[in-house]
Amino acid sequence: MFTSRKFKTATTPTLAPVPLHSAHVQAVDNVHLEAPPQCADDLRWFYADLVGLECVEEALAGAGSILRFRSERIELHLRLTPEPQLEPVACRAVLLVPSLAAAAERLSERKIAFVRINGIQYTDRRLSLLDPGGNRIELKQAWLYGML
Repeated sequence: MFTSRKFKTATTPTLAPVPLHSAHVQAVDNVHLEAPPQCADDLRWFYADLVGLECVEEALAGAGSILRFRSERIELHLRLTPEPQLEPVACRAVLLVPSLAAAAERLSERKIAFVRINGIQYTDRRLSLLDPGGNRIELKQAWLYGML
């Protein structure tokens, strides 16, 4: 609570509303994934168009190349290599999106298979899917204080 000196009234700070109409990632730590080179175009669509990250660089790194995706707070590296170390069963990254419903709708429009995971609490809901390179990714809705 803040108190105004002039009027001596208490005010509560308000949070800016989060638009729930888009399915763009809001936060993720630095993540390194691998994928086969023939998936590069599909990976660009998945992480740039669907998830909303900017593809900023494709650099050589030894035997393969690296696709870098980022936004203000996000850095994701995809190493394109002929023999990627994929773990389609284990989750490689959890990406926070403003609307799980919007993300599910966009995935359905593109005919990308996903599984809905319902946790114990309402805020534990996720979508589990494989990215075009075969990495297990989960999308989770970002809940702000006061949204429940």
